This record gives sequence, structure tokens and C-alpha cells, in this order.
Amino acid sequence: FFDSIYLERYADLLLRFGVKLEKGQVLLLELPQEQVEFAEAIRKVALMMGAGDVIIFHNDIHTELARLKATA
Repeated sequence: FFDSIYLERYADLLLRFGVKLEKGQVLLLELPQEQVEFAEAIRKVALMMGAGDVIIFHNDIHTELARLKATA
């Protein structure tokens, strides 16, 4: 939906002013599987900013909802 340049610019904004990522820090993300492009944009920008590492966990909202319904 979004051009990769916009995703990277948004990632930069989030990392600089929301997260306030500093050089050497490890960034841990958990995003829905549907947000793979955004997660990769965040990884790219974070590494360019000097992050020590970027760890991304993708979750599947449909599987999670089914699990929660089954335990209710």
C-alpha cells in the first residue's frame, strides 16, 4: 500500500522521536505477519542509525484469536 520510501521515513520518525533509539541498543519488535514490509523498513532504518541488533517476532492474529477462543 505504501511506497517503501514512506515506510522508511515513518520508521525513522518512530525510531528517533518515539523510541529514541540510541547507537548500540537492541531493538525488539513484535508485529503482525501482515506488517512484514513495515518491519523490514524499521530494521533497515534502525541498523542505519547504529542499532546493535534488531529482533523481529511476527505473530499471526488469526492463530492467536483461535487460541484465545479455545481457552475461553
